Amino acid sequence: MRKICYLILDILTAAFLCGGYITNYFTRRKLGMLRWINYHTMNYQKQLPLDVLKYAAAAAASVIVILILLQLFRKWRRLGICDKIMAAVMTAVWLLYLGLSILSGQNVMRAYYFVLPLAGLALLTQIIRNLLSLHFLKVKPKSKP
Repeated sequence: MRKICYLILDILTAAFLCGGYITNYFTRRKLGMLRWINYHTMNYQKQLPLDVLKYAAAAAASVIVILILLQLFRKWRRLGICDKIMAAVMTAVWLLYLGLSILSGQNVMRAYYFVLPLAGLALLTQIIRNLLSLHFLKVKPKSKP
């Protein structure tokens, strides 16, 4: 059950990251896609406070990831190599999301408001995966004196 959940979450993470890359690629290559992206971005900017949502999501994700990393470091000796690799992958996806949300913008990337939620969903799947890892971590039996 645990390995099936891990596999499904890995596939979802890869799909979200690939979807963001493909969206950005076709926005640069195809004029019709660029027009569609620009039209919807203008509508989203009129309807929603996107900058506030962007920074709020980045702050919330940062708090959650830091809390999970603190829990993982508390149980560091009991973690297996797979759990340590999962923590490193979550940290890498988190840094990618922070880099996209803080350092990048619509001036740099035309499909910014379409790529950012996909990167956020990839981070969410990694957060869920590491929470499952913490949940499935076996408790060490206490030794008798």
